[in-house]
This record gives sequence, C-alpha cells and structure tokens, in this order.
Amino acid sequence: MRALDRIRNKYIRDTGKKPYFDFTLLVVVIMLVFFGFVMIYSASAYQANLKFGSSMYFLNKQVLASLMGFVVMAVLIFIPPKFYRLIPSWVYYVISFEVMALLL
Repeated sequence: MRALDRIRNKYIRDTGKKPYFDFTLLVVVIMLVFFGFVMIYSASAYQANLKFGSSMYFLNKQVLASLMGFVVMAVLIFIPPKFYRLIPSWVYYVISFEVMALLL
C-alpha cells in the first residue's frame, strides 16, 4: 500500500486535490460482467457438457478473461491522465485496429 499512497500523495501535491474515482461506473461494470456470466452459462451449458464434459467450460473461460481484464483495468487506473496525452493519437488508432484484427 505504500506505493499507492505515494502515487496518491504525489497527485494531491501536483494538483492540489484528491483523485476522483467513479464507484458508480465500477459497480455498473461489475453488474454487467456478472449478467454476462449468467447469460453465457445459460446459453452454453448444455453444449459444453456434450462437447467438453463440463457444463461450465465456457463460463470458466469467460471468468478467466474477465479477471485478466480487471487486472489490466486496475493497472491502468493508476496511470495519470497526463501520460495518455503524451502519446500521439495515431498510436491509439494502430492499437484499436490491432485489437479489432485480434477479434476477427
């Protein structure tokens, strides 16, 4: 926790105000993720049981992917917004096209 306290104190020292965190948005995201878990399980349990021998096969994959996403989100929360402004806009376009290509 010392590292987090140092980051917070540096932010307060630089800007003169406490960092803002939107807990409402976090709660909504978590609720949507859990709703997605329910939908994936209800839609794929029978097929997963026939094909893979476990009715929770697809749900386990989704839970693992969600946990990885939350870890990335937790890391990105602590990067100050000033850092993102330093990156040229074309880099964001390249990254978004790469992500879209990975999803195809």
